[in-house]
Amino acid sequence: MPLITFLTIIRNDDYYVDFKERVQKTLDLNLKSLQNLKLLNSVEFLFVDWGSVKPLSDCIMVEKKFRKNVNFININESVAKKNSSPKTNYFNHSLAWNIGLKKSNSKYIIISGSDQFFDENSWQNLINLCNRTNPRNKNYYLIPRKIIDFNLYKKLISADQLLNLISNFSSSLYPFKSHAYYYGGGFAILCSKINYFKLKGMIETQDPGVANDFDLSLRSISNNFKKFNLANSIFSYKFPPLPDSNRNKLIYSKEYRKLPMLNINYNPSRWGKVAEKIKISKPKITDKSMKLRNFSPLKITNTGYLNIFKILKNLDYFFTQISDLKKIFIILKIIEETDIITFIEIGYNNHSRIDIIGSYHKYLNILCYDKDFKNKNYGYLDRLYKSSRFFNKARYGKYVPLVNINIKKALEIINSNYTLDLTNLLILNKLDKNTIYILNNIKFFSSIKFLILFSFSEKEKNFVKNKFFSKSKEVKLDNKNFVLINEKNLDNKNLININQRIEYEYKRSYFLGYTKFIFYFILIKILNFMRYIFYSI
Repeated sequence: MPLITFLTIIRNDDYYVDFKERVQKTLDLNLKSLQNLKLLNSVEFLFVDWGSVKPLSDCIMVEKKFRKNVNFININESVAKKNSSPKTNYFNHSLAWNIGLKKSNSKYIIISGSDQFFDENSWQNLINLCNRTNPRNKNYYLIPRKIIDFNLYKKLISADQLLNLISNFSSSLYPFKSHAYYYGGGFAILCSKINYFKLKGMIETQDPGVANDFDLSLRSISNNFKKFNLANSIFSYKFPPLPDSNRNKLIYSKEYRKLPMLNINYNPSRWGKVAEKIKISKPKITDKSMKLRNFSPLKITNTGYLNIFKILKNLDYFFTQISDLKKIFIILKIIEETDIITFIEIGYNNHSRIDIIGSYHKYLNILCYDKDFKNKNYGYLDRLYKSSRFFNKARYGKYVPLVNINIKKALEIINSNYTLDLTNLLILNKLDKNTIYILNNIKFFSSIKFLILFSFSEKEKNFVKNKFFSKSKEVKLDNKNFVLINEKNLDNKNLININQRIEYEYKRSYFLGYTKFIFYFILIKILNFMRYIFYSI
């Protein structure tokens, strides 16, 4: 018997634009974390599929070794409509949850959304908690959630890559989703099966669309349960809702999130049941390893130009740095429109570039290194300090600033931090013997999608391309700046698209960005001066 059931209720419809993809991603990530911990036997995943015309079990795929961990309870469309109200689009949430509670085979049950997952640390802590706690204790646990960055969610990366990335999200700046602790909202709920049965599950006689998490929380308090917020040790990650999803229209409509009726009878003895026979099914089997299977690409309208004000408003700039803006914007655009999750810069140029890129893409893995003689003293160290100080307030992703160490040690650290499993962007700001040594000995070179050469002569560019990146598509930004694109990592259609996008964005579209920047810069300086005058009076 498993220790924990991960219970969620679903329907194969357009509640989310990408509904099937996010259910698949969530399941993959949870299974992968448990596999890494060697704790697969401790958890079952139970999906109550309420009224799907095409059952989700026909759409979701897992490797054969995971199939025993996943079950679907199929409530067909006619039964679902018979037991639901049109007010909530024929989805009886309370009854669906209760059927899952009744069918669970474990000691503890997590009630959670279909697009939420736990990383390895949280799964380990969850299992430890359930192992050392008596299920008869009247405990009611709330598990908060953090929202995955939209720009990260839309990337075409594998479960391994995403778990590797979030394992470094150690900063306390990664915020929890706003929640309503005192009525149990904005959380996943963990409780023993015994205690769910003491509460008789969700009340099925409530008005459709009632906030059943609030109702369950009130009843747990009234039954003298002890409520715990597990934020200090356990939390889930939630995928962001896409702008065009029906979820955004429904969840805030008047028919949803209504307050529960207090003077109402508990469920009858036959709660969590329907008259018809319930079918339990398994997901489809795939022969493709999770490590090799990328998530499906999202069908998202192009986001257009970068938000210049959002990028620059919190930064302390000088006019001497305006010349670097084009380079910064093209880096941002490449990261935003591709699967890049790792940014490496050799020949650290200025802290402003790192600051903007790191704060705009907060999840990004960043490493920078410079061995130049002029940076041996305070120059390079001062820039690293400024970036580190800024990141303390602006991001949560991994940041590896290499101080003045010998080149062999630097290469060892670079190779230990970045692997073939990541999709990498490498920037070179100069060509010297140290740079050539790194290029000759980087272990993950084949996973570099983009190699950007700043301040390179035509001769230097040709040397790098011919020796290290011969099968690459070249985009010439101007006489000294080049982008080399690894054709092996992009299909022809995407290659042409990103090539055109880089040329267009770099050469034409940011004239307006410069104008905006100058306007905002002057405005911010005026406001700061007025603030100084005001506080001086």
